[in-house]
Amino acid sequence: MSVFSNVPVLGQRARTVADVPGLGRIRRCNPVAHHGRRAVVGCIVTLCLLSAQVRAQSAASSGSVKGVVTSEGGGVLEGVWVKLLQVDGQETGYEAFSNRQGRYFLGGIPPGSYTLKLMHIGAKTVRRSIEVRPGASTSVSVQLSLARSDTPDDEWGEVVVVTGTARSKAIMMEVAAIGKKNVLSADKAGRSPDVNAAEGAGRLPGVYVDNDRGEGRFASVRGAPSSFNRVKLDGASLGSPESDGLSVPLDVFPLAQLAQIEVSKSILPNQDANSVGGEINLRTPTAFGRDGPATSVSVYGGYHELSDRFRGRVTSAHSTIFGGRDQFGVQLYGSFNRKELSAETVEASDWDRTDEIPGFEAAEPFVIDDLELRNMDVRRDRMGGGTVLEWKPTQSARIYASGSFNRFVETEYRDRFVLQLDDGGDIDSTRDITVAPASDEDGIPTVTRATFTGLSDIEREWQRDYTPQNFWVASTGAEIDLDQWLFDVAATLSRTSEKRIRDVVEFGLAPGSAVAFDATGESYLPRFEHLSGPDPFAAGDYTLTRLRIRKNFRFDNVVTASANGSRRSTLLGNELVISTGARVTIRRRKVDEGDDIFTEGASPIGLADRRFERAEANSSLVDGTYNYGPSVDRDGVGVLFDERDDLLEFDQEETTISYSEDDYQASERVYAGYAQTQYRIRGFSALGGVRVEHTDFDISSFAQLAGADEVTFEEDKRESSYTNVFPGVHLRYAVTENLILRASWSNTIGRPSFNELRPSPNVDLEDQEISQGNPDLEPFRSANYDASVDWYSDRFGNIGVAGFYKRINGFLRDVEEEITDGRFAGFTLSTVENADLGTLLGGEVVYNKQLKELPGPLSGLGIDLNATLVRSEVETPEREGEGIPLDGQATFSGNVALSYNRGPVFAQITYGFIGPLFSFEVAEGEDQYEDWNNRLGIKASYNLTRHASLAFSARNLTDQHLRRYRGNTQRIRENEQNSWWAELGVQAKF
Repeated sequence: MSVFSNVPVLGQRARTVADVPGLGRIRRCNPVAHHGRRAVVGCIVTLCLLSAQVRAQSAASSGSVKGVVTSEGGGVLEGVWVKLLQVDGQETGYEAFSNRQGRYFLGGIPPGSYTLKLMHIGAKTVRRSIEVRPGASTSVSVQLSLARSDTPDDEWGEVVVVTGTARSKAIMMEVAAIGKKNVLSADKAGRSPDVNAAEGAGRLPGVYVDNDRGEGRFASVRGAPSSFNRVKLDGASLGSPESDGLSVPLDVFPLAQLAQIEVSKSILPNQDANSVGGEINLRTPTAFGRDGPATSVSVYGGYHELSDRFRGRVTSAHSTIFGGRDQFGVQLYGSFNRKELSAETVEASDWDRTDEIPGFEAAEPFVIDDLELRNMDVRRDRMGGGTVLEWKPTQSARIYASGSFNRFVETEYRDRFVLQLDDGGDIDSTRDITVAPASDEDGIPTVTRATFTGLSDIEREWQRDYTPQNFWVASTGAEIDLDQWLFDVAATLSRTSEKRIRDVVEFGLAPGSAVAFDATGESYLPRFEHLSGPDPFAAGDYTLTRLRIRKNFRFDNVVTASANGSRRSTLLGNELVISTGARVTIRRRKVDEGDDIFTEGASPIGLADRRFERAEANSSLVDGTYNYGPSVDRDGVGVLFDERDDLLEFDQEETTISYSEDDYQASERVYAGYAQTQYRIRGFSALGGVRVEHTDFDISSFAQLAGADEVTFEEDKRESSYTNVFPGVHLRYAVTENLILRASWSNTIGRPSFNELRPSPNVDLEDQEISQGNPDLEPFRSANYDASVDWYSDRFGNIGVAGFYKRINGFLRDVEEEITDGRFAGFTLSTVENADLGTLLGGEVVYNKQLKELPGPLSGLGIDLNATLVRSEVETPEREGEGIPLDGQATFSGNVALSYNRGPVFAQITYGFIGPLFSFEVAEGEDQYEDWNNRLGIKASYNLTRHASLAFSARNLTDQHLRRYRGNTQRIRENEQNSWWAELGVQAKF
């Protein structure tokens, strides 16, 4: 049974109201009044009436079997396969899987003598002789042992040996699912060097993560970007503190506080439809799922090589069951993790085509716009905790309340040295110029060596970035299992926020420098040399140009309420389950951003001032290639902020603009209802259903106007509503108890982010550019097809193969166009539109095996691997016929793990690979590619006693760099070095 589980603002704004000339008439979406909600309510009422009409056949002459399955310690077991056999062992076709409360039910059974068979991977199969009487219910509760077995058990054909009860439970959840699902157990996660939920999810097939400063942060499923996935905590929808408002940073959640990570790849009608890639559900442990009272504590200390700093983390958890009938349960957990690290990068934010190269005027090769060096020191603190309270007044009912809080705080000190080359100067055609031939990727040549003169925009920047993100989740609900009837209700409040403050100081170099650029060697390590004019490496040639205090406040509140009901009955002697339910999701988002901007005062302030210059500059940046040069002193710069009103000039106009141009408030209300029917016939299950979702949306922001004497704003409000229907069919066939076939057809939706819907234009008069969201965007639809084969074999290993295809209509793409009339004729307008069609095709393969047949100590060896290959194609008018991949798609990803587990020793070597990653740009030749990212890690532990172990782990042992390119490998976008880290700790369980 599925279980769904006053904002502070910035200071007063200076705003005036005016019309918005020259941008064209902005269309408004007409709401559909309340028809969509009426359709949802009508659908639910109809389905409830249909469900109420289904009755068990021959109720007076048939019986039923029910019970609860537990482990030896008393914890309930989910996913236990229960079959009813004739006395001679022949199958009857009656079967079920135990639900999250360990309960199972078989109804509509003709009276007689039977054998009840209960199976769970890693456990001895249990058989019980039973007698079914007419009109009566036979109760059979069973206890299974999930201990490791080294002898064949023909009840599974071949027993699958799995070390660790949590891992075997996870596999059984995958076996029981009618749609394709992968589950990462806490046991398996604890045997890898991963620390957060993103890295853990990245171990599952078809899932890869986006690394940030060497740590996993966002998870993508089956080639779809992270914004295409839904992330939930115990079934509760989470908001997002990120700028796109859709991607949820999973690194906020430590692996140690989770029981499982579930990734649903075939979305059922009872799941939210806005899950084009899939649904990622983070499940926390419950007391009734454990074998008695349990307490665990772990303490780790670590070291990061590049920063030469130490780190530490502490996690703890406690669960217990109490009361006269053990009807109450409580689970408590908490964690703290501090990591200090460094990162070094060389970057080129843009490349532009030029017709100024002699002999290449027609070819218009690419030339670098800017080159920058970054030197970053980062501290990341993660802390969190929560509790789950449960009450089971009867064996068939559960009432619960839970609350959790997770906080991520990043404090980053960044030194940034920027050379504006072609963007801030001219190419000297009298000096040596090298043009690399056109590549196969885009067919456009590239300037790899040139001299740039008259540079007017070289700067050194210091930044302190303080970014706290908070996740609050509170849930309450109830579940009732009345044998034939199942009910659950739930209500959840999720509050997500980011209050980011960035202090930025910019020192500019006097104009007139000449610099030689050279990327003829290793293109990801381009070199540069100062030739004449003001020296970029002389602190005395820099003066303060600007000081900014950036404030980015984002708040995302999500309220959900759901109710679900199911009825089990029989049809033609086989089980029929009809389910229906409703869900309301109300999301409110507020973005409040702005800069306090100060410029150079009456008396120039130089970088050479002893208060501001830092002597210990990094002279071996990015593999020892670069000398960063003079930088801003971290402590001394505080004088500028403390005395900014006396030393600097406040820019009122720019500050006013910044406090209004990106702000918006939005509200989204989704009313959903569904009905689904599942029918089982002797190992074959078919589930068909439909989901209806009605969406109401409104947003308001401020349009920026550039008047003759002042900048003014006008509030712009938009509303829209739409209704969508999502049918789906899911098939599962157990050819044998070891061989499972699945096929699914589902339909999902991808809603635009609030920022993409923001109607107000931002006008940049200096660069003649206008950026604007598009309130007329429509959600994109995806028809999803997938099929899979899973074979569980002790002799050959567990093997899984899956194929999938997605047909996406109306996906979102960035567009640029020139305004041809009106006040802003000649300006470039950047916005978002719905595209025509995109397709995504891929396959997954999974293999794992314990090599227990090897002699002696070698029997502890095991192998675990998965790989995913994805191909996608998007139709865009600007790039017709190119077959552009889906934005954010990784072509190939996977994991390999070799483990050893015997006696008190466990060791595992992990290798993860992703690449190449694609990001679309409108202009030809400027698509971004992320090179292969391969990371090697190890985890080892030794059991000191029955309750304590010593553990060691290390990651990125090959010092893998993050490398991105524009168009092809001749044009560097970013080369980031993070280095390796290692940690040693003690784990105790009681």
